[in-house]
Amino acid sequence: MSYFNSFLSKNQTLSEENYHRWLTIIGHIFFWIYIAFSLIFFKERLLNFDSAYYSFHILYHEDFFIIHGRTINYFTQWLPLLGIKMGGSLKTVLLLYSVSFMLVYYLAYNVIVHVIKNVEAGLFLALSLCLTMRYKFYTGISEITITLAFVALLIAWLTKNPDRFKKIPKWVDWGIAFGIGMLIYTGHPLAIWLVCIFVGFDMLYNNRLKDWWYWGWLISIIGVYARRFFSIKEGSYEEGQLSRLENAKSMFENLADYEVYHIVKWYFQTEYILPLILFSIVVALIFWQKKWLPALYIMGVSFAHIILVLVHNSYIRGRIFYMIDGYLVYLGVIWAMAIFLVLLKSKWRKFSLTAMIIILSFSVDRVYKKHDYYTQRLDYLTKTMEMHATETQRKFILHPSYFNWAPMWVPSIMSLETLMLSSIDDPKNATVIHVADYQDDLEKLLKKRKLVIGSMPHVWHKGLNKNFFDLPEHEYLEIQEVAWPQAQK
Repeated sequence: MSYFNSFLSKNQTLSEENYHRWLTIIGHIFFWIYIAFSLIFFKERLLNFDSAYYSFHILYHEDFFIIHGRTINYFTQWLPLLGIKMGGSLKTVLLLYSVSFMLVYYLAYNVIVHVIKNVEAGLFLALSLCLTMRYKFYTGISEITITLAFVALLIAWLTKNPDRFKKIPKWVDWGIAFGIGMLIYTGHPLAIWLVCIFVGFDMLYNNRLKDWWYWGWLISIIGVYARRFFSIKEGSYEEGQLSRLENAKSMFENLADYEVYHIVKWYFQTEYILPLILFSIVVALIFWQKKWLPALYIMGVSFAHIILVLVHNSYIRGRIFYMIDGYLVYLGVIWAMAIFLVLLKSKWRKFSLTAMIIILSFSVDRVYKKHDYYTQRLDYLTKTMEMHATETQRKFILHPSYFNWAPMWVPSIMSLETLMLSSIDDPKNATVIHVADYQDDLEKLLKKRKLVIGSMPHVWHKGLNKNFFDLPEHEYLEIQEVAWPQAQK
């Protein structure tokens, strides 16, 4: 114990000014790297699955695409729409869309660090975006992750230095916090889970259980969110997501039979080793401080979130990561809360700096390497189009038996993915490959001359912007050869 005390004492020699300067630099470097990634890998981030659906909707209708009431998308879609209005090319618009999300994060970081002056909270945002994020970085449009910009902004305000805004009346302070809470409300509804977890941990760790202002603010925010959950309509997307919780009991009776269990286990064995070690060190520090309740609390909510991930993703039947990765991102946010309050806000500054450099480098490297899957998938699509496309034939239909879920994951958006991918360099190269459903009447689909078949209904040739997609009107041709490995029969 004396050695441990000596170690901690040595880590207090760095001045607060220098400590904040180094943290600020580390944060800026992190976001510059993420901005670079968003530009370099714009195709990987936008030409897959839900991202392709959002991207094409904006390009086709040339208007905001707001779905499930998640109005947070206004913050990220105005930039690509501006590019469209100014006559930008397809590549330019997609680049603007991909980077718009990183600019929201970076703006939040600069407000946190340079306006609120809560430097440690800026690093909390960086940690939230990489501790357990892997494949989800390449689902560019995800509301579950962009909402974290406002979550970090709220946490920065709630934990700011009281001397920074000491002249602000309490009701103004309360109103700003409530306003930021309403910004979070525009995003993914699961974000309220993070808000409640943080406030609970902050109350326990910093002895704020008798802060009635804090309680009043939390209850008011929960009240607003309760209205959202109680107003969910039967049969809606949100209702379908919540209904999976009903299967929890039966699932845990046969947990090893579910693919999601093995996926989460794989994440912990390969992707989360270093973040888990850092989180464990922080929990050990909390116990060392004899703060038993907050230590047990942060461990308990971490375990609860893992259970939530398992139950919510129990439907998964193969090693498909892009959806489950998004919910696992929030596990890293929970861990980042502990790292933020216990380590970054402590006097153990040299240790904190060292830990940040190591953990951010490790996590960014893991995120970078995940582009291999998406780059390979785009390569398969490109080669398949090259096999069949001619000057007079650029619309194709593929029987679902030729689709392989292992390397390609999801077939439903492929027509939009291929249309955008083929048109980036030249609109006249526009090509479509649609994967049919087993119940489809192929003979009928093949005759669709004026329609672009896909998951997005009523996409007509006459509605395509010729500056983006110069796709000729003709019937579809059925193909039976693809570039990706065939599934084992």
